[in-house]
Amino acid sequence: MKNIYSGEVILQKNNIIITNEDLLNYKNLYKDFFGSAIENNTAIKNLYLVFSIIDLQISRNPEFINNTNNLIKNDIKKYKNYYGEYVLSYFLRYEILKKDYMTMYMSKNNFKEFDNKIKNQIDFYDSSKCDSKKISIEYKNLDNKQKSIIMSQLTTKEIFIKNNEYICLRVDNIEEIQFEINNFLSSRNAHEGFLKYVYKNIK
Repeated sequence: MKNIYSGEVILQKNNIIITNEDLLNYKNLYKDFFGSAIENNTAIKNLYLVFSIIDLQISRNPEFINNTNNLIKNDIKKYKNYYGEYVLSYFLRYEILKKDYMTMYMSKNNFKEFDNKIKNQIDFYDSSKCDSKKISIEYKNLDNKQKSIIMSQLTTKEIFIKNNEYICLRVDNIEEIQFEINNFLSSRNAHEGFLKYVYKNIK
């Protein structure tokens, strides 16, 4: 996908161009999507990763765009005027790949990848209103099903577990987990594994 860019170029690296308009759109999108603000340096790093991953996926598998269009078309139509279609389309495609890969990877590795990294406790409540807390549990002490549900519904602050049991994610939970996922995917081995996974599975 070609970016007919406007505005000041703030990063140009390996055929990736990020403008100040891209950065603003991404920061606004990130804040609304995850419920928390992001600093410029982290946003630029994240956006570069998003552009790189999706561009590589498109170059290896040209059908990737067509095969993900149906998954994102409603959101594109609804939100493109708020965040810009270019950044929004990259972001949504990246989130599809990331969620699939992290669920697969963590399941394969018995969901222990972040046990010693995620420190904030996870709060359980009696209802989706999150007004009557039952218990708080350290992430490492959650069972694998609970960890999987959190990873697959990270943008959902009120997560249904079973009757009369909900996980209600706080902003600091979402920020911490998202930070650890991005750090993980930025590491060389995980990055290569991520690329192999999306190329093999997203046809």
